[in-house]
Amino acid sequence: MKKLISILVLSLSLLLCLTACGSKMPYDLSGTASVELHAYDNNSTEPFAKIVVDGEDVATIVEMFNSLKLKEMKYTEPSINGYDFWFKDADGNEIAKLSLPYGSSPWVVVGATAYQDVNGGVDLDYLAQLVDMTVSAGPMQPEDGADHNAPVEPLFYKSAPGLSVQHDGQSVRALKGTSSWQYMNPDGISTGIEADSMHPLDAKEYMPVLPAVEGEVWLVFDTAPDEITVKAWPVSLWGNLDAVDEAIAVPVSGEKITLLEGGHIYEVFAKWTRFEEFGGAQYYSFCTSPLGVTLTAEDVTPNGLTLVCAQSGGAPSGELQTGSRFWLEVYSEGNWFPVKDDMEDVFWTMEAWSIPRNKRVEWSVSWETLYGSLPTGQYRIGKEIMDFRAGADYDEYNYYAVFTVE
Repeated sequence: MKKLISILVLSLSLLLCLTACGSKMPYDLSGTASVELHAYDNNSTEPFAKIVVDGEDVATIVEMFNSLKLKEMKYTEPSINGYDFWFKDADGNEIAKLSLPYGSSPWVVVGATAYQDVNGGVDLDYLAQLVDMTVSAGPMQPEDGADHNAPVEPLFYKSAPGLSVQHDGQSVRALKGTSSWQYMNPDGISTGIEADSMHPLDAKEYMPVLPAVEGEVWLVFDTAPDEITVKAWPVSLWGNLDAVDEAIAVPVSGEKITLLEGGHIYEVFAKWTRFEEFGGAQYYSFCTSPLGVTLTAEDVTPNGLTLVCAQSGGAPSGELQTGSRFWLEVYSEGNWFPVKDDMEDVFWTMEAWSIPRNKRVEWSVSWETLYGSLPTGQYRIGKEIMDFRAGADYDEYNYYAVFTVE
């Protein structure tokens, strides 16, 4: 009987392993003989180094990616390029292409799908050493004929690194606010930048929304800071600048915080002091929403798309509604900008569209009349979602769906 139980347990273990150990990986790197690696700095879409990795480093990279525990992310904001990997067999045929956006807790992009690195298996220090070591020995000569063996500009930031806020497979790019930044130019002369911005309580129109109101959140910076502090205000204080001093201190554990119950406006302060080439301080902000609403874009064309609104969970206090109004923003140089600035005089019909609980609805959106045909690029569409209780008693949140025009 004990032997039978042992066999059953072993069989169950093998079944679990076949179910969870590797079969769900979104790539197969077996047969890899070489890896082409492109590395990017934070200010360019062009790689500063293109190298071919072979020998023992190939096995190390393959083992690193095969050891990851990945969880598909429902939503990510565009982020700064980090590393691109092309895995090739002995004949030079491509086996897989993976990408790692910059971040202290990066995610892996396979095709158009992003996966959270749950167990932190990506060794960023190793990759940085690999690039530096290989570049100094002379990177590959690409087909474009450029001299990539010439000295490369060191990786540094001319403005503060960006911040992604991640929760349960979802991610939003935090809004940058007031900053004080310095960086060293190649000629040895330092440049300082002081930038002021509106307070988070006054930035409702621009505030990114994380659709969560409980649990832990990861603060994933493009380069980890030396100091982080966080405070928050309840969303009932939107627009009330007299309430600036009523902020609630939010404890930070490493790069994680625990969300406060209910919708809140969060302000993150980060400081970099350990680098000689750059440093300074930056404020960021985001808000959380109790509505349980997510927006995604489908069937995208240069002239329109299908906007999918899904509601699940959350704790809305009233009826969820939206209207016909929307706006478009384009992603450029690490920030979102309006596609058009003169949209204040646009007339929108005043009907209220209901958002049912625990269901999804689809809206067909055409912007050709307002914006024309969009060129290739990364965009997001914004909608105002209302938690309506009665009369003038309601809360409003700005939600976004990111999409690409190809």
